[in-house]
Amino acid sequence: MKIVYHFDENGAYCGASEACRSPLEDDVYLIPAMATDVMPPATGKNECPVWENGKWTVKPDFRGKVYWLDDGSECKIDQIGETVPSNGLSQRPEMATTKKGGFFSRLFKQAK
Repeated sequence: MKIVYHFDENGAYCGASEACRSPLEDDVYLIPAMATDVMPPATGKNECPVWENGKWTVKPDFRGKVYWLDDGSECKIDQIGETVPSNGLSQRPEMATTKKGGFFSRLFKQAK
C-alpha cells in the first residue's frame, strides 16, 4: 500500500488516499495529477502545508477570517499566505457622531 497526498491548484494540501497499482508493472504505484507521495509536514493553528517547487512548505492560513480597518471597512482573508495587517482590528469599530465647528463628522473609535 502506498499513500499519496493531494493538493489543489494553489498547492494547498487537501487530503490523502491510497495510490493504485500499475496494471502494467509490478510494485509500481500510479500517482495522480496534483498529488505526491511525500508526506506533508505537521502544522499548527492557522497553518497549511503547500506544495511548491517539488516540496512542502508551511504557510499562514487565515482563510475566512474577518477583520476591520480603522476606517470601518470590513475585510475577509480568502488566500493562503495572507495575514491580518498590523492595523487590522478584530472587532468592528464603533461609529460616533460629533459636532465640531458647525460640521458633523463621523469618527470611529478604535476597537481594543
